[in-house]
Amino acid sequence: MQARSLLSLLFLLSLTLLSCGEDEIISYRTSRDQAIDIKLRQGERVLLRPGEIVVEFTKTEEDSRCPEEGLCKWEGRATIELRLSPDHPSPAVFSLTIPGLGETPHEGVPFDTLGYRWTLRQLNPYPRSSAPSGPIQYEALIRIQEPD
Repeated sequence: MQARSLLSLLFLLSLTLLSCGEDEIISYRTSRDQAIDIKLRQGERVLLRPGEIVVEFTKTEEDSRCPEEGLCKWEGRATIELRLSPDHPSPAVFSLTIPGLGETPHEGVPFDTLGYRWTLRQLNPYPRSSAPSGPIQYEALIRIQEPD
């Protein structure tokens, strides 16, 4: 009896660990009538419908934005990389950039691909000279819309 209970417990524990390891993909529905803004953490993926495109925020390529409490000659910029995985063998990879300092969310410079217009509007956290060193977990605010 104890062996059976132990096996059952091990089976349930295995299922729990497997489900924790799987990436959850949130689904968003797009339309020509309305843009959507999504928050995406670095390494996170979302599914856009009806195009069935998986969007992944793969990395922050650059973050040279002037720190909030800093005095800089140049405002700097932040650039992220997105990877799109539609139903074809090679995913589309492209970058989006926003300037440092100034109003957020930004209107940004759009990039059109695979039937969507992509705009980076904000990247958090904004740099601070007093921030501790180490890896930064970035979160991007991205506007997605179907161009007219």
